[in-house]
Amino acid sequence: MTIKEIWIKAKTLDKIILCIYIFAFIGATYNHINDLIRGGLFPYTKWWNVPLLMNIYWTLLTILDPVAIILLLMSSYIGCIFYIIIMTTDVAINLYANIVYWKQPLIQSYGLIMQTAFLIFILATVGRILKHLKMQDNDMI
Repeated sequence: MTIKEIWIKAKTLDKIILCIYIFAFIGATYNHINDLIRGGLFPYTKWWNVPLLMNIYWTLLTILDPVAIILLLMSSYIGCIFYIIIMTTDVAINLYANIVYWKQPLIQSYGLIMQTAFLIFILATVGRILKHLKMQDNDMI
């Protein structure tokens, strides 16, 4: 089911949740594009001295984040799953980098705190969105 089909029948809260998902990943895409413009391809190793695989992952988010938005718009179920995968891996990798490479107290890592809060938001709301999708699929049968 596409976002357009959901949008027509969705409750206001569901619309707000989906907009938050989309705008958060638009912001993330902007940040990654900005990093590439400022630092060139794979900028994170020279900025933060992280391993190449972390650098590749963070650089790939420049592509994966807008793909998640497109998937959410084309197939909300697949898009929601992709959002969960991206946010879970991103928070885990950032937490690892924060502990191992940056050695920064977690309370001082504003970006990690915000990403973790957004992951919690997604995990807390995705069930509602998926339940709504299932109800709408049943309505279409």
